Amino acid sequence: MLLNSTLALKELTEIILEIVRSEVPVERVTAFRVDRQRKVVHSLVAQEAQGEISLPIGSGIAGTVAATGTPLDISDAYADPLFNPAFDRLLNFRTRDLLALPIVDRAGEVVGVLELLNRRRPINESDLAFLQGISVYVGLALENAWLYQEALTKQKVEEELARVRDRLAQTERVMMMAQVLSGVVHEINNPLAIAMGNVGLLKDDLTHSTQHLGHLTAVELAIDRTATVVRRFVQLARAEAGEHQTTDLKKVLGQAIELRSNEWKRLGIGATIDLRPTPPIHAREGELQLAFLHLLVNAEEAAVRNPLQGRISVRAFHDATRHQVVIEIEDSGSGIPTEARDQVFKPFYTTKAAGTATGLGLTTVRNIVERHHGRVWFETTKGSGTKFIVELRDTVPAF
Repeated sequence: MLLNSTLALKELTEIILEIVRSEVPVERVTAFRVDRQRKVVHSLVAQEAQGEISLPIGSGIAGTVAATGTPLDISDAYADPLFNPAFDRLLNFRTRDLLALPIVDRAGEVVGVLELLNRRRPINESDLAFLQGISVYVGLALENAWLYQEALTKQKVEEELARVRDRLAQTERVMMMAQVLSGVVHEINNPLAIAMGNVGLLKDDLTHSTQHLGHLTAVELAIDRTATVVRRFVQLARAEAGEHQTTDLKKVLGQAIELRSNEWKRLGIGATIDLRPTPPIHAREGELQLAFLHLLVNAEEAAVRNPLQGRISVRAFHDATRHQVVIEIEDSGSGIPTEARDQVFKPFYTTKAAGTATGLGLTTVRNIVERHHGRVWFETTKGSGTKFIVELRDTVPAF
């Protein structure tokens, strides 16, 4: 009952010490776990000792017992060649004598080693019978505790990996903002040039009142366009994607296209846009806009490598039969190589030069789409380009 009362390794080792001490008085107990996958034994020491011992199976006292399954009774530890004094220095302890026993499971396989250090009286046949009798129970308890500890460690590793991915996803977002900012700069320059030109004309025409209204109107339109573009950029760059709300998908996709359209003109990429009316959905606008931007930038980078004519096609429509809103973003690039097709949505996979991307762009797209109860996949043909398809339910349940 005591051995099954806890899964905490430290506490369990203390319990084992007390059980052993009840029949065989010793100063310290060390339990070793046999890790056959890594071919080592790992220790856990009772009585508040700090430190851990790891050694290969077949090496040292515990490793030898793990390999042979045979007990070792050593009356003078420092005179035995198998004993390593460095462990005493590590644990701030002085070993005089020790008894090392194999811990076996119900199948008879050695799963651990129990070392009893510095006995307070001689160990007799009755003591050995007792220790051998409880070894199976000790083995089962330690195995359960070790498995539990491994599960906790794995969970912590996965949680840390998730945090790292979140930080890298934020880095990817910042990099995307830098690309968008480049487009914003182009968007700002042209309207401001128009505004400044018309202001100049207005100054020259102050004496001709019939022209003033036209120039002022042109100034207003140019400045309004500048303010709209900057406002959209600021909304996109804000910390989070906002709350779920009723969303016009055509509007969100249109805004993402507008943020990249000047870059397409600069790169000589032709664009075909066909955005048909779609039912409103319940979504986070910022998240969807980020997903669309990733797909548009991917298409842009593929299309620009076309030696003839880079083209991007964006289509959105409502499939009423299947209750789906469908977005298709297609490029005229060279297609995705066969060997890379299974890797596209995996975290950290990228074909871009080192340092230019984290490989989380399409992973981010997939995560966003799946959070909105949708799916994303692609169709690609070597030499003919790639089409990414996003499907979202036209009635997304409330979150």
